[in-house]
Amino acid sequence: MAYFYFFRHDTNCNWLMKEVKEVYPQYLFEPVEYRGRRVKFYVILDWVFRVNRGANMDWIKEFGGNYVRSFEELPQGAGIFITGYDSDVRELQQARERGIPIIDRACPWVRQFRKQLESMNTQKEQAVIMIDKGHMVYDCYKSIFPPDSIFILPSNYKDEIAAQKDPAKSLRLIVYTVFRKKDAENAERFIREHYPHPDNNLEGYKKSLCVWTKQGLVEEMEEEIPRYNLEQIWIICSSEVDRSTKSLINEAREHRCEARIIKHRDDIPASVAADARVGVLMAPIPMPKKAVEIKEIIKQRFSRK
Repeated sequence: MAYFYFFRHDTNCNWLMKEVKEVYPQYLFEPVEYRGRRVKFYVILDWVFRVNRGANMDWIKEFGGNYVRSFEELPQGAGIFITGYDSDVRELQQARERGIPIIDRACPWVRQFRKQLESMNTQKEQAVIMIDKGHMVYDCYKSIFPPDSIFILPSNYKDEIAAQKDPAKSLRLIVYTVFRKKDAENAERFIREHYPHPDNNLEGYKKSLCVWTKQGLVEEMEEEIPRYNLEQIWIICSSEVDRSTKSLINEAREHRCEARIIKHRDDIPASVAADARVGVLMAPIPMPKKAVEIKEIIKQRFSRK
């Protein structure tokens, strides 16, 4: 008989969900009092969303808060609500110069990533930055990346560092929030072994890796995949190229599990082999109600009675 394991720690980021429940309702529906006048605040989608990653548009529409596509589309007299992925550095500076009202609720771990960038001594240090090019945060922060930055991923850090290392500088490892801790540790270990320098700064990721990476899902996968001999991991998500989802895919594949992406009800297999051993989890990006319904359908269709 097929066996299904439903992961217990596949919850959304605890910090973000608290923001959604307690802070978003204060600012993102009706105009609010702000320094003596009524202001309607908006999220700027260009700062939090790309076609295949970031904020889930179905969830945003379901949530119903105020948003505009771009900074240029912000209505006259409106304010900006900064959330999650922070803001485009140059556009935010323009907003401040224009006196546009701003509520700053950026993710503190994304902001820590930025703080590490801005505190560099670029004359003596070279940044090794683990982030996906084309990610919202990459685009928002591109004006503050040092020109000689080495951009790496878990799959290519050895080659990229070897090809671009400036022998006259120490290295600072800066890791975007939703990579796995082991991804950062692998890059740190490689630099320590092959590019030692008394002024290397390699442990900043301990401050920038976000709440989600510490909520236990990766550790649960490490323990339960071998314990139950799982062969497939079904990942309920909106995009397989979102970085947190890619981290889960990488974890599954490292355990020699097939990672199957479930975006819609029609993606759920009608049946599985009698001896199939499957794990089911949801990606951490806030998902519309249909995602929860998908998980319930899988439970009803395949769980043991």
